Amino acid sequence: MLFSTIGDAQVPGSAKPVSVTPSGSFGMTQAFTFQYSDSNGVGDIAKVANFINLSLTWAGSCGTYYDSSTNTIRLINETGDGWAGSAAMGTSVTLQNLYCSLDVGHSSVSASGNTLTLTVALAFTAFLRDTTESKTIYGWAQDGSGNASYWTSLGSWTVSDQSSMPSLASLQPPVTVGSENIYSVTYTDPNGYKDIGTIDLLFNSSNNWANSCGVEYVQATNSVQLTNDAGTGWVGTMVIGTTGTLSNSQCTLDVGQSSALISPNFITVSFAFTFKPALSGMLPFSMSKNSAGQSAGWNLNLSGCGNPRVGSVSPSSGTGFAQDFTAKFFQSSPSPTAGCSQGGPAIAYGAMIFNTSPSWAGSCGVYYDMSLSIVRLVNDAGTGWVRAVVADSIISMENSQCILYLQGGDTAGSPNGFGEWDLRASLSFKPVFAGSKNIYGWAMDAGGNASQYTALGTWNASSTPAAVPPQVKPLTPFFTQTIDWTTFSTGEAYTFDFSDVNGYNYMSTLTMLINSGPSRTGGCVIDYDTVSNSLSLVNDSGTGYVGTMVLGTTGTMQNSQCIIDVGQSKVANNFLDYFLAVPATFKSPFSNTGKSIYGSAIDMAGANSGLVNLGPPTDTFIKALSVTPNSGTGNTQTFSFKFSDGDGYGAISGVKVIFNSSLSFAQSCGIYYVPSTGVIELVNQAGDGWVGAMTIGATGTLHNNQCTLDVGNSSATASGSNLTLNLVLTFQSGPGFSGQQTIYGWTQNVTSSNTGWVNLGNWTVP
Repeated sequence: MLFSTIGDAQVPGSAKPVSVTPSGSFGMTQAFTFQYSDSNGVGDIAKVANFINLSLTWAGSCGTYYDSSTNTIRLINETGDGWAGSAAMGTSVTLQNLYCSLDVGHSSVSASGNTLTLTVALAFTAFLRDTTESKTIYGWAQDGSGNASYWTSLGSWTVSDQSSMPSLASLQPPVTVGSENIYSVTYTDPNGYKDIGTIDLLFNSSNNWANSCGVEYVQATNSVQLTNDAGTGWVGTMVIGTTGTLSNSQCTLDVGQSSALISPNFITVSFAFTFKPALSGMLPFSMSKNSAGQSAGWNLNLSGCGNPRVGSVSPSSGTGFAQDFTAKFFQSSPSPTAGCSQGGPAIAYGAMIFNTSPSWAGSCGVYYDMSLSIVRLVNDAGTGWVRAVVADSIISMENSQCILYLQGGDTAGSPNGFGEWDLRASLSFKPVFAGSKNIYGWAMDAGGNASQYTALGTWNASSTPAAVPPQVKPLTPFFTQTIDWTTFSTGEAYTFDFSDVNGYNYMSTLTMLINSGPSRTGGCVIDYDTVSNSLSLVNDSGTGYVGTMVLGTTGTMQNSQCIIDVGQSKVANNFLDYFLAVPATFKSPFSNTGKSIYGSAIDMAGANSGLVNLGPPTDTFIKALSVTPNSGTGNTQTFSFKFSDGDGYGAISGVKVIFNSSLSFAQSCGIYYVPSTGVIELVNQAGDGWVGAMTIGATGTLHNNQCTLDVGNSSATASGSNLTLNLVLTFQSGPGFSGQQTIYGWTQNVTSSNTGWVNLGNWTVP
């Protein structure tokens, strides 16, 4: 099944999704029963899929895919372009991604007549429980002829824990404006702000509505009401922000000067009071009820530690199309003080909002959860999140105002040991968001104490990119620490790094040139068009192209100097940079000798970096080359793995191999070898450690549930650039490891460059 076909027109076949049970409710765990039918009989149903998400996309969803021919089920990965794992139906295995887990052992499939029934046992995580918005349940099916149904909406599900109740985040000290005192109270709810039904704030000597200054905010109507003197009802109700007042004998509420600030999981209500002499007590009690009317009771906030502080943002002013921003947040009391004996709680959450006012709606708002190490970008309405992503991911997400680029390590924990957290956001702004915007910061600590939304600076989001040409950065071997892609199986490739201060997507044409000088004539010259994602190879005369192909398409192009492998070519991007690698094989008499590598980049406005000499081509590539045999069947086999490094075998610092149905150490036959020490290790069952370590060639074995490694009869030899690792393995037949297993190889050199995981072949365990 192609992920790119979601939402595209299909060729409707005889197989189709029919229903899901339950088709609507809420919860954090549920076994969903899907039914699919086929007029040609259940045997014609080849593949079925389903997922739960806000929109019709695999990305950010909880989705499964069942293949009836192999009786296997898969769980989608976080980005929606591959699988988090697969397992035979009924196996005691749990597959998981960021948004949910699939209990395969408690899932099932059955067939009767024309109907296939698939039950999937799912448990959702907090990443999918960002708001109380209902998510759609989609179904899909494919028949034996390869014809697929349309994606069909079968029901809806609210991912929420209805036993959770709103909790007090903060009650800020009052701000005095004239004769009025403005109190701001914040409540949070893991099910989203819509689950916060009411927020009450009451001033009295006890939590008694009678003879109090007591107010209630109603989220559904965005209104406030003030208690009567008896505490038995309300003197009146008004939409918050409406000009006017409500009064009883204890106080007056200025409704026009009061306000409510809503964010996806929080509501902050600011009440403007004028207190009267009749009020006998000034203890502040607060309470919130969820949408079901449940409450954890009254809170009396008398903490002596105070609230966390928002320090600064850098840069705090300027103009630009794209920019890295760093905000500083401070723990309330990093060390014990009077009234705060243990020191204030650590920072748990932080946010930056770019907008004309401290409102999430219509903003470029970034939210960090340091307890889970995740980052979120707010949606356009300010009522939920575009996505929740692990903070050290390399990925981008966007709303209508901006694009947020994650480059790894975007949340940095307490770097100076004095309660300071630095949070970074790499942003590019969209033309619709052009103009001066305030930069607001906000923080909450682990004790639920929150800062106010604090203005830290201003930024003029430019709709016009800076008139600065792109740059060409130094070359690296085909793997970089920024882009971890699979090894190229043919030719040699460097990673070209092209950068633009206006963001990677502002570059239009990237050129890679290998020749004796900066000439397009008689060289190996490749142009990459970022808009069409296509590669073009320049002809011998330098006047045109021998051909153009979409990057990644199987096939090659060649001129008299080189052959380029389009299918093995790779491209990646990250905020300001494009990373491009194209494997090229030189044709005699054209060679590395006397040649230089050049790169250039042109942006959308035509600004050109010019050809930059990046140095001579050298073979310093580290590679996972092959395994012999690379296919076959059997329980016991000697496998010879070959690895190489252009700087010599001594530069290879470690190699790993995995035999498994998916690229995972968990429940695999996984091995790690260190050439410098001769130590070899076998992975444990969970894939998070080793069952033991021995010197290769020493008498003895290492074993887990998948395989036994005969260490004594295994060996390693090295010569020139090559390292050969001979492994004698006996696989354990059984329901957990029988069948075809993919053979993966990986190696790293002393500079920490590595190949990434390489598919070297497959082996069938009987």
